[in-house]
Amino acid sequence: TGTCNWTADYAAVFISGDQMGAPEFVYIDQPVAPGQSVDIAVNMTAPLDPGTYRSDWMLQNASGEQFGIGPNGSNPFWVQIVVTASEPVTPTATPVPEPEPLLSGPVTLNVNDNVDLDTLQLNAPGADLSYQQITLDENVSHMLFPLDGASIGLVGSAQPTYAQCQGSGQSTEAINLGDYAAGTYFCYITNGGLLGWARLDGLDTANGILNLTILTWSTP
Repeated sequence: TGTCNWTADYAAVFISGDQMGAPEFVYIDQPVAPGQSVDIAVNMTAPLDPGTYRSDWMLQNASGEQFGIGPNGSNPFWVQIVVTASEPVTPTATPVPEPEPLLSGPVTLNVNDNVDLDTLQLNAPGADLSYQQITLDENVSHMLFPLDGASIGLVGSAQPTYAQCQGSGQSTEAINLGDYAAGTYFCYITNGGLLGWARLDGLDTANGILNLTILTWSTP
């Protein structure tokens, strides 16, 4: 508001500081009589970098004379903003969907038996694992051998998920079953490329009988 008539040629004028994308002049675009008020909108864009930014402005009449606030009208008015640093976004892992099992169930192997982990058939072409009893210097070991490109690796005592088996390390090396207790889980990749797990349910070393539970997923 003022004490004299303001014409549409009056404007807010950028004086100093951070302009923040605003124009140099913003005209009021309408006459204002004494005692009336007018809103002046100035579009600004906040900087990307964190910090405190201040933009100083004054009013200017049609003759180019500038005035502002304070006792003598000689001080600029201002806009001040604070740009804060954004919190870093922690990426989250995309969950791997659990595929449907192709097959699952118990398997009993006698010494020299083979099992096809894609079908659960025993002693058939395409077998993935072979249960063998190895005697060396009177020491008897009960071994599980991967066959024809199949691989297997230790996981632990908890049933693994599909994602955990994907991330576990499998090897074509034989496993000494005597080193592991009942309830131990192993992840495997069949020679057909499918992923699965085997649980050691029991090992009868006296009679050469191995009991496993098998689950093979339908997706590699």
